[in-house]
Amino acid sequence: GAIVEASKNIVNANKESDETFLVRFISSDKIETVQEFTSDKRLLLNGLDSLYIEGGPTAVLDAIYLTAEHLAQRKSDAEQLRRKDLILVTDGDDRSSFYTKDKVFRLLASTDTQIFTIGFMTDLKPDQREKAIKLLGQLARETGGRTFFPRSALDVERISTEIINDIRTQYVIGYVPAADSKNSVHKTVVSITQGANQEQRAAITRVGYGPEK
Repeated sequence: GAIVEASKNIVNANKESDETFLVRFISSDKIETVQEFTSDKRLLLNGLDSLYIEGGPTAVLDAIYLTAEHLAQRKSDAEQLRRKDLILVTDGDDRSSFYTKDKVFRLLASTDTQIFTIGFMTDLKPDQREKAIKLLGQLARETGGRTFFPRSALDVERISTEIINDIRTQYVIGYVPAADSKNSVHKTVVSITQGANQEQRAAITRVGYGPEK
């Protein structure tokens, strides 16, 4: 469908040094790696073609926790700064997760992982939709990512292009905290000035970082 084609756009935009892995999830006992880390676009595209939709209670938080943990464990050249991005496609209706929201956000705060969420919520009841929107928004906001709610196939194609642009046109700015503050989560605030011609600029950043507890 449209989301597979959009995912293919993102994979095809990968650089030679980029690595991607694919995970399919339903309930807590149905979180499976479709394709392990690879820079081979052919394998990734084949993996995307193998995806299919299955009904049942979704374990959104478990999927995020396990994939973020897997991503954080991926080692790269010590001298090479690697971006870590997760693109989550879901209805956002978490109903069967083992991991709590607090546990998930503590892990995310300890890893340099940015989350982009794409939420399909047409089949959710109003109370489920409100809860899902809040969860997906918080995931994107606290990790410096973005959240999207497509209404059509054209929306999905546009979203894939925006995600590619976001990933490719960001700066990494950091600092080393004092040694005696290693055990706390550090809140960060980034502000920017507008351009000389008053063009609008926006800072999309994560709200903090720190070690997992």
